[in-house]
Amino acid sequence: MKSKIKILHVITHLPIGGAQDNTLYTVELLDKEKYDISLCCNLDGPLVERAKKIEAIKLFDIPFLCREVSPYRDIRAFLSLYKLFKEEDFTIIHTHSSKAGLLARLAAVLNKTPIVIHTIHGFAFNDFMNGLKKNFFIYLEKLLAKWTDVLITVSNLNRKKIIDLNITHENKIKNIYSGIDLRLFTNKRNDDFRKELNLENDHLLLGSVGRLSDQKEQSMGGEFDSWFERYHKRIKQEIEKPEQRIRLMNSVNPKYVLRNYLAEVAIRKAEDLNQYDEIETLFNLLRSPFESHKGFDLYDSEAPEWAQNLELSCSS
Repeated sequence: MKSKIKILHVITHLPIGGAQDNTLYTVELLDKEKYDISLCCNLDGPLVERAKKIEAIKLFDIPFLCREVSPYRDIRAFLSLYKLFKEEDFTIIHTHSSKAGLLARLAAVLNKTPIVIHTIHGFAFNDFMNGLKKNFFIYLEKLLAKWTDVLITVSNLNRKKIIDLNITHENKIKNIYSGIDLRLFTNKRNDDFRKELNLENDHLLLGSVGRLSDQKEQSMGGEFDSWFERYHKRIKQEIEKPEQRIRLMNSVNPKYVLRNYLAEVAIRKAEDLNQYDEIETLFNLLRSPFESHKGFDLYDSEAPEWAQNLELSCSS
């Protein structure tokens, strides 16, 4: 009987997020007859229970893995990964996210793992950080790419950035979009919500979905449920048409606000590059924050990954 190929997926931890969902979905759908599948991470976060429910896989807990830079924990995590790779002798090691990608790929190359794959869900650097720091991270990416057989990107934008920065040759890059379980959306037509909003059944209804977390500047749990219930009751009492409500909401809800990452970018350009155009741009947008400004969609977009935990002091 032909032996299975031993494959290990490594990610830092398991909060609710795109990289984690991508990783778990991949592990769930891998051919269990062909692969001996393992998942390694810091078993911390809301998605741990989902990981534990995946059949026919092994879970390895590395409690020292963390997103933040921590020399003590990072060294302990690396030593744990190195020991695990040596003992298990995996054929394929597939890493995800920046921290796990660094430590696990280094441990894999030292163990002479035959095949190393890394999925880039985002970058540790950005265009507005200190130049030396940015170049150091780019150098690390180039070094790690030499130890990687295949780099997987989940967007063409990331693929283009890798090529533009000469991190690796484009022949080594594969762009694979994150999968969606279409069974969750097949034959799910339900017009109850349209009725609650006083909309006709054929009225086009668009929804936006985001996770409820501090990163997304939203509250969790009962507070949201309570607000949503009150909102539904209020909608039923309204006499305005949906288009009128939208105009009213847009008139009192600013399209542009001074988010932390926008302020950080402006500060860094002014202090590090002696460029003040970003401050002027923000000033102009915030003078009329309720109006749409053509060509400035970036300024009302979600914060990029590098800014997820950014904090600014009042003195900034």
